[in-house]
Amino acid sequence: MQIPQIKTLLSITELLNHLGIPTKNTTAKSYPIRCPFHEEKNKLKKNMSVYPKDNTVYCFSTKCKTHPHSQDVIGVVKHYYNLSDHEAIMKSKQIINELGKWPNDLHNPFIQTSTSDEEILPQHPPMKTAEKKKIKVKK
Repeated sequence: MQIPQIKTLLSITELLNHLGIPTKNTTAKSYPIRCPFHEEKNKLKKNMSVYPKDNTVYCFSTKCKTHPHSQDVIGVVKHYYNLSDHEAIMKSKQIINELGKWPNDLHNPFIQTSTSDEEILPQHPPMKTAEKKKIKVKK
């Protein structure tokens, strides 16, 4: 699964809801939420905007580690879990699987299809054992 497909399959609102961050079901261009990446003195302050059509969020606080850049779903996963870019991509794939949105035409690495070790592990020919040479000891 490629990055553009991840961004298509996982909407920003689905991701935020999955992370336990309340969102709104609205047709508005954007709406405010409380930023999950930093603390505010005023707990009611909502300084992050969600842009559902662009599938991004943007925090207006200069205290935020994401400021001054908007974040797509992979960026949100990266900063929420403090992951590297690669780890965030893998975690995003895992979230897509958990939400039941994995495409049927793609191999799903999160589902084990075989039950025996013989089917899971690659088959290799048996190793040849070294022949022991018999050494005659003079007495």
